[in-house]
Amino acid sequence: MRRLPVALLLHHAMLSAALQIPPIQSLTVKLKSGHELQVYEVQNADDALDVAIEDDSDPFGSFCWPASVAAADALVEHAERRGGFLDGQRVLEIGAGPGLASVTAATLKADVTATDVSALSLRLLSAARDAAAETFDVQRLDILDAAAVRAAAARGYDVVVASDTLYQTNIAVATASALAALKPRLAIVCDPGRDGRVAFLEEARRLGFAEAADDFQPTRVETGSLRLGVDRPSGTEIGVFRKGR
Repeated sequence: MRRLPVALLLHHAMLSAALQIPPIQSLTVKLKSGHELQVYEVQNADDALDVAIEDDSDPFGSFCWPASVAAADALVEHAERRGGFLDGQRVLEIGAGPGLASVTAATLKADVTATDVSALSLRLLSAARDAAAETFDVQRLDILDAAAVRAAAARGYDVVVASDTLYQTNIAVATASALAALKPRLAIVCDPGRDGRVAFLEEARRLGFAEAADDFQPTRVETGSLRLGVDRPSGTEIGVFRKGR
């Protein structure tokens, strides 16, 4: 895995200071497949909270959570069914945070667009992109903005990924609405059991995107490399919703 050169790290440090974004650090995550992916997190949780208070943003996208590991695993499984790679596939990650799924998809040769609404998350995504062996696009996308989602849908995506976006009812409903508008061939939504899961499924079914039998299938994620969101040192269970193929 390629590391950021010193000059690029200094560039990110100066830009972070200008944007009042706290220092970041690299994190290497190993998937079930053996793939090792590098993303970036905020060094200190208190710093992320301070920035969130200042600009009324969400601090939770500043860290890599277990659901994103499940999403990355699901992308690898999808690639294995296609012969090992996702070349020719257009992949969109919504609410990407540090962008583990996006980095994974790029490594698998997909054409990737990583999106988030938070300036802090977009900076983390840019750092991951700059360090990755394969490049991907980083864009701001607010899934609460129906017009912005429609514009994204016009570009067309084969795969749309969302991990841990069901923590709040309105965001969960917006996730379902976005998937219905984007109409991907495959949707992957990973969730550790947040309060918005029922609202997501209800909205997805109301919009005709999911059927009554669709639900989240449990998968176990090893969490040893993660700093936050870990209930047990050895791993945690994540629900994976798949629609399409």
